Amino acid sequence: MSTARHHAEWLALTEIVGPFLSLEVLLEVFPQGLEAHDAEHYRLLKQAYQEWTESQRDPAIHRVWIDWVLQNTLEYPAECLRSGQEIPPSCKLTLAEHQLTLSPDRLLVDPDTEQPLLLIQQVAPQQKLEGTMKKAGWSASPATQMIELLRGTNQRLGLLTNGEQWMLIHAPRGASATQVSWYGNLWVEEKITVRSFRSLLGIGRFFGNPEQTLPLLFDRSKDSQQEVTDQLGFQVRKAVEILKSSIASMEICRGGYWRGGQPRSCMRRPVL
Repeated sequence: MSTARHHAEWLALTEIVGPFLSLEVLLEVFPQGLEAHDAEHYRLLKQAYQEWTESQRDPAIHRVWIDWVLQNTLEYPAECLRSGQEIPPSCKLTLAEHQLTLSPDRLLVDPDTEQPLLLIQQVAPQQKLEGTMKKAGWSASPATQMIELLRGTNQRLGLLTNGEQWMLIHAPRGASATQVSWYGNLWVEEKITVRSFRSLLGIGRFFGNPEQTLPLLFDRSKDSQQEVTDQLGFQVRKAVEILKSSIASMEICRGGYWRGGQPRSCMRRPVL
């Protein structure tokens, strides 16, 4: 299987709304395909997921499952995660009109600078990420609230989950938001979906090669997509010019007539 087809396969199994990483960027960052399959991790993931599905309404089990994915699947070190009183005011947003303060449950930070890297929010298992919130000061969906929180705190990346659906949200100010979703039930059926989740949201996308961090991949994709748009625009303009030139060359001469079934030759006049 070609690398391009490999990326097309996992993209087809991922729910994407909005501008995402371009194929050109994916091929540059993953020229051999996604990170390799980890059989032992996959076995433990299926086991943990099964335990969660059987007891997901237990708040303690629900939180343990989410922590397990963050620390084992995405490999976020405990020293890079903040929660509760450790969440700084700069990552909270008060909406006076709704009498509501939005705040992430957890925060992935650079431990050296405390710079926020990813806002993480969990909701109850029965809450749809794009469904109306119940018993809240604002009935907007969790996804809408996360977008509002990101833009209001000048952050770009959020991870939202109800345990089953895991949604990456990219919401830069002044640009369209992106929502990318993976599902637990697909993880246990399609190994490549676990690989894509780990490859795109794992700790390596926030630390390591500065040219391959997740925010930079979005920026590079935007640039490459703009280049494609510009090139298409140039091609369209060129096609229009050729069409206009063709129409001009076929301009019927003023006063031309047919004689003996043959058109009379005439002098072409320039088209103004």
